[in-house]
Amino acid sequence: MAPNEKWVKRFEATMGREPSVAEYQQGKATDFDLDLLAEWAALQGNVATETKTEAKPETDPETKSETKPETPGAAANQALPEQSNRAADGGTTKAAPHDEAGEESTAAAGGANTTSAATAAGAANTASGVATRATTAATVAHDDRTSANRSAKRHRALPRPALIGIGVAAVVVILAVALGLFWHHNQVAESAARASSLSAARVSSRAKAKAQAASKAKAQAAASASRAAAAKPPRAATVAEKLALVLLAPGAEKQAMSGQQLLESGDKVTATPSSSLYSDVPAGSHAYYLSLSFEGKTPTITIVGDHAYMVASQVAVPYAYMKQKGVHVDLAAAWQKQFKSQDLAKLVKQLTVKAAETATADESTAAASDASSANDSEVDVHNLTQAQLLHWVKLALVAHGADESAVNDSDQIGLKPGFTDGFATVAVYMWNELHTVQKWEYTYRVNANGELEYTGSETEDYKPTGVDYSE
Repeated sequence: MAPNEKWVKRFEATMGREPSVAEYQQGKATDFDLDLLAEWAALQGNVATETKTEAKPETDPETKSETKPETPGAAANQALPEQSNRAADGGTTKAAPHDEAGEESTAAAGGANTTSAATAAGAANTASGVATRATTAATVAHDDRTSANRSAKRHRALPRPALIGIGVAAVVVILAVALGLFWHHNQVAESAARASSLSAARVSSRAKAKAQAASKAKAQAAASASRAAAAKPPRAATVAEKLALVLLAPGAEKQAMSGQQLLESGDKVTATPSSSLYSDVPAGSHAYYLSLSFEGKTPTITIVGDHAYMVASQVAVPYAYMKQKGVHVDLAAAWQKQFKSQDLAKLVKQLTVKAAETATADESTAAASDASSANDSEVDVHNLTQAQLLHWVKLALVAHGADESAVNDSDQIGLKPGFTDGFATVAVYMWNELHTVQKWEYTYRVNANGELEYTGSETEDYKPTGVDYSE
């Protein structure tokens, strides 16, 4: 329903009548404000009440007399009773000559007319005053309503700047939100584009990295193949080069003077082949002992195919012990790595390898020399054979009180050669009192000073026997 229709219905419900044209225009001027209509209705009710109160006829005699019209007829009517009264009171005024009956009727008629006229005039005046006051009250009410309407308009007009400000703020907020949403959308789109671009870049980078890695791997493989082809030794290593490789290997200093030490000292070294150093080595093996003394022992190098083992000992040691305790060198790998080494070339020049025939002749000569000079005690105690070591141990046992026949009888005294920490040893076993089992009694060895020493306990140190070697 339109605002004007609501206003008209409210007016009819409040006033009990339809609004006039002027009232409708006044309502339109207030934008058909229903709250102002209620105030207007309340004001109209007060004015109507005041108007009714003022319109009541006045009963005050003075008021009536004031409202009586002063006409000649009325004055004549007033004079008549006055004369009549005076006549009654014995006044000096004389009445006009007429008959008494006529005067009474005339007086009665005049009194009646006077009373009627006065009443009508008073009513007319009262009605005129009431109408005037009603018009004034209506004018005042209209002015009050107009003032109230203007005040209401002013009150409504006062917040218009605030409303305008609120509207502007709302528009600004809406624009800000719209711009924010637009910016956020653009950011999301840009982020998605960046993510897509980064993903594509990563994929491309990975593919490129894979391609580069593959290319690099190929290049490295080609370079490795080229280096391998270029680094491949043009020939096999000689015996002297193999022996030098063993001396230059890590750990060689634990079994002999190392290759670096030999290079620094400049000492010459002779390697002599010997077929009697080891009896259990594989076929095709070659053993060499060096002209070096290392802690009273002689370093020996055994070449088995592409592998070499070096151990320092006084007597021949088992092949298994040599593999377990000796310095192991992969000759093929070492030769490929160092065949161009300057140190290897220098050390080879310091080595002299005797030929097999020369070595055999030397060994025969040494054996004959040992046999002829046994009585002169010119045996090298640092390079004894196993038989020589056993002989020396038997001499020590006899010197310490053992029966010579028992010493030479293995059923009475057992002698077991061995090898411990690079030293040749002989363990001595004797029967118990019940002659049921042979038990260990002593262990003999030759120390770094060329002395035969022994121990009778696994926890005791070795003690010199005081027996020199002799045949």
